[in-house]
Amino acid sequence: MYASPKIGDQKIRLGKAQNIESKLDNLRTFVEEVVPYQGWEVCQMIDLRFKDQIVCTRNNKMISLNNSIK
Repeated sequence: MYASPKIGDQKIRLGKAQNIESKLDNLRTFVEEVVPYQGWEVCQMIDLRFKDQIVCTRNNKMISLNNSIK
């Protein structure tokens, strides 16, 4: 399952519908903690399939932004 934000052309990869609340919490973390400093343009794809982890594709390279909220 994928989502697209209203602003920007990034893709948000959610994977299966399991644990959707946790995935959306991870997206909220990304928006609150990364976007204000890096902007939406930092990632081409935001992958939320993994537990407590946000994986972004940036310039054809993978970077991992660990979610340390929980």
